[in-house]
Amino acid sequence: MPAHLTGPQAGKEACPLCVYGLVPQLQVWVQEASLDQGLEIADLADKAAVSNDTLKLTPYLVIVPSSGTELAAKTKGKILAKKFDKVFVTSVPSWTDAETSGLYGHADADRPGIRVYSVVNRRVFKRWDDPAIGKWPEIEAAWKESQKFVSNHEETDSQIAPAWEPGQRMEVRFRVEDGRGRPRTRFKVGAMQTDKDGHYNPPGWNRRDPRLKATAWTDEDGWITFRTIMPGPYPNGAEPSHIHFSAELGGRPRFRTLWFEGDPLLTAERRAWEANDEETLVVPLDKSGKVWRAEHAFVVKD
Repeated sequence: MPAHLTGPQAGKEACPLCVYGLVPQLQVWVQEASLDQGLEIADLADKAAVSNDTLKLTPYLVIVPSSGTELAAKTKGKILAKKFDKVFVTSVPSWTDAETSGLYGHADADRPGIRVYSVVNRRVFKRWDDPAIGKWPEIEAAWKESQKFVSNHEETDSQIAPAWEPGQRMEVRFRVEDGRGRPRTRFKVGAMQTDKDGHYNPPGWNRRDPRLKATAWTDEDGWITFRTIMPGPYPNGAEPSHIHFSAELGGRPRFRTLWFEGDPLLTAERRAWEANDEETLVVPLDKSGKVWRAEHAFVVKD
């Protein structure tokens, strides 16, 4: 878990994305060996945040130790000597710290010296690997642009695909019931899917955890409305477009995969397979409006 060296969380452990992730952030992740280059970008971020004080722009400098899980004393001294006005400084135990790496797309095979994230609504808006200083105008512009996507907790939690994700917008209205048709209220449901091109992650991200995912809770009547885009089929064209859902009751996971009527990949063979698989279901898809809509009741029995 990140340990904060400066800012309101100084001396504490907390994930910046979890704590402050609704407002636009710029996170500059730096390998300790690349500290000097990282400080240059952090300086630019600090000045930009000061000059745009009316905007909610929060910059973070996240340092990754070169060895072990602790930063060298010299590194800490160099950072604290900068006396940033707006940049909060934190460190993580390692590039692949399990509690944070999945949120950002880190992996063992993917370790640039510097990685910059523009983040809003707890999701990555844009990302740059080893950006040169000349990239700063592009980075700053994306950081400011993300401001218009700020939303509340409920909207954010139910977005599988964020508002800026390209693709046909759709909503899946989802009701969780017990075996007697009664709603399961405040029930946790996870969802994940591909992007419009059928990829769980962009080429080069080297991560297993899907980029487009959400976790939300049902309301008093058992409903959730997941906002997303129409997923694309896998590039090999072997399976219809789909969204995966998961729920857990009594420590036992339950899964549901939705296929959508009208998909050209819903062959007779696929329909026969779906008829015998309790976890997969074909549902109607209303394409009459600008936002496509589907509805489903997920029965989770005791």
